[in-house]
Amino acid sequence: MPWQEYKEEGFSAADDRDGDLTDQVERTVLEDRICYQVTDKAGNQTVIYRDIPFDTGYKEATGKDFPEIDIDDPNADGKIVYLTFDDGPGPYTQELLDTLDRYGVQVTFFVTGSFPAYEDMIKKEDAAGNSIGIHTLTHDFERIYSDDKAFWKDIDQMQAIVQKQTGHTTNLMRFAGGSSNTISANYTPGIMTLLTEQAAQKGFQYFDWNISSGDGGTEGDMEMVITRITSQLPNQDTCVVLCHDTKEYTVKAMKYLIPWLLDHGYSIRPLQLDSEPAHHGVQN
Repeated sequence: MPWQEYKEEGFSAADDRDGDLTDQVERTVLEDRICYQVTDKAGNQTVIYRDIPFDTGYKEATGKDFPEIDIDDPNADGKIVYLTFDDGPGPYTQELLDTLDRYGVQVTFFVTGSFPAYEDMIKKEDAAGNSIGIHTLTHDFERIYSDDKAFWKDIDQMQAIVQKQTGHTTNLMRFAGGSSNTISANYTPGIMTLLTEQAAQKGFQYFDWNISSGDGGTEGDMEMVITRITSQLPNQDTCVVLCHDTKEYTVKAMKYLIPWLLDHGYSIRPLQLDSEPAHHGVQN
């Protein structure tokens, strides 16, 4: 049961020829699973994993109890949560994909060219059924917001990478800083009003967010990500959650947040063209 110490159910191993092999089982406690491995005299090896409940696994990983979450969301059962991840793919994306695969859910990746060595992860993201959107190639505000031509050149370059990796283009996008960012006005006043209009003309749907994990800064941890997201869920009918798969603690938080969401009746889905865009009010 949640919030109680995990008690292992026990294990045994036997072979038709070798008999009882239980005392030869090698048991390894991982971050959120237990690995059991045994080899018979003929050299045949068997490996089995047992999941540790997410709250206990969290304590194994952090030394702290799973964050206390006291929310009353009467609409939780079936409420849609769109988990979105910006700025990757990067060094932690594969770990995130492994977690998504484990729980059978898909999310949305707003990709960049910030980590060229991980460009091939876009293909893996797409093949696993996740939605791919463009975030920018460079994420360089001064460059992309210098004028609209520079912005769309950057987007076109990222689109070419997406097509190369997935075999198709995407019409999903997210502006660097969101559509309500005011930093862009330092380079070209009024550019966000222009770009949001042009996005529609070019066949793009842009997505902002209505829940932030708070991981956009330089500091954070798993507890912050989990508590910030869960505390905002009751405030939205449909939840578009901003995260970054370039932050290791955010990726690790998903190992505990995703099962929590599923256990509490939320439905995790990838964004589609007709999904709730959670548009901010354009500020310039």
